[in-house]
Amino acid sequence: MKRKTKALSWLLSLALVLSLMPTMGLTAHADSNLLYKKVWFFNREYTVIEDHSNGNNSGYVTLLPTSNLAYSPFDGGDVTNYVLHPEQHGYAHSVVKSLLDSWVQPGGRFEREAAYMRSVNLTDEGVTGAKLYLLSTPEAKALPLSVIDEDSNWTWWLRTTDTYHQMASFVFPGSTASGEAAGVFDVNDSYVSNGKTYYYGVWVDTEQGVRPVFQIDLSKAPYDPEHQAFLYTVTMTAGAHSSPDSPDSQKNTIQRGIRGTIPTVKFTTGSGFVFPETSDLYKTVNGITVARTGDREVTVSGSLTGSVDIQIPDTLALPATAPTITEQPTGHTRT
Repeated sequence: MKRKTKALSWLLSLALVLSLMPTMGLTAHADSNLLYKKVWFFNREYTVIEDHSNGNNSGYVTLLPTSNLAYSPFDGGDVTNYVLHPEQHGYAHSVVKSLLDSWVQPGGRFEREAAYMRSVNLTDEGVTGAKLYLLSTPEAKALPLSVIDEDSNWTWWLRTTDTYHQMASFVFPGSTASGEAAGVFDVNDSYVSNGKTYYYGVWVDTEQGVRPVFQIDLSKAPYDPEHQAFLYTVTMTAGAHSSPDSPDSQKNTIQRGIRGTIPTVKFTTGSGFVFPETSDLYKTVNGITVARTGDREVTVSGSLTGSVDIQIPDTLALPATAPTITEQPTGHTRT
């Protein structure tokens, strides 16, 4: 009986190990979860606040910028008259929604990003096909305080309003709290002081920060885990005794989460140095060309079709020249 018991125990242990193997595989996949990670998209940093991805190029994620992008009233006009026609107000008819809608139009601030955004229906506000939009109070309350408090310099709007749309919910960050607790202030929550009831919302005609969210379709903008960015990333490293020729060029030596034509970047040499006439580093990779465009100039340009790390060649020192001596008074020279 003891021998059979030991054999049975061994078989049970083996079955247990085998049953755990698929779970181990799922756990390894879960390590690639993007939720609350910092990522880049068109040279702007975001936090992933919803992860519905399935690998790096399927599904979608929701992004929240790590800082306010603008400061705006929620709505305008005479707020006291909103009670007469509340159906004409609220987020669906607001100034801030019009601002966000304009950003995804041709020539708008998010024109490039809009091509990769999913359209979202905001059923709580009767809005369909939104691309850039504000979080609701429940959506903001579901986030960790560390995420909503990333830009601690200004309060920012949520889309939830009161019955007559005169006040809206907002996020109150830590560094401006003045002794009050940071977090989500719900317009529908209230407190009593000296026998009076007060609500936590703020009047919609005041100016607050704007931190819109949007959803990226990963089938259009795959995630690049190496560079923690969607789409592609280009990085440029100067060679010895060379540097970008301007502040704009310096800024563009790292471009994260982009596709298509990049801003042209020029590198120039220091005094007494030139770029070599030939180099294996003068080439085109993933649509980006590194070319010698002068003795002391290398230009990087093109249309990005994949992530690439660019190395600029080291420079060469010019040979020293002997000084020229002028003899007096004949004016003849000798070297």
